[in-house]
Amino acid sequence: MTNILKFGVGGIYQIHCSAAESTSLHCLINQKVYFGQSSSILERSGRHLTLLNNNCHECLQLQTDWNQFGIHNFELTILIVEESLTKRLELSSTSIYSEFGE
Repeated sequence: MTNILKFGVGGIYQIHCSAAESTSLHCLINQKVYFGQSSSILERSGRHLTLLNNNCHECLQLQTDWNQFGIHNFELTILIVEESLTKRLELSSTSIYSEFGE
């Protein structure tokens, strides 16, 4: 597990619903996972939280699940810590989606 202090660095992350017994990858209820990458996971996770709480997130499926299951049933997991944007984009377009089934 990544230390919470590392949220201030860049990397690739996932947000998933844990409303039911779940694996580390997805919610067993709906199998949905939101993947993202950012130069500051801490800043981006704050923006996700603000948008979701204000019911105006750009990902309508994530917003719908948030509204249905509530904040306490979601987790954000850092998958890869990577400062380089080029490397993050390369990883997010290849290995992440094949490894995590997206």
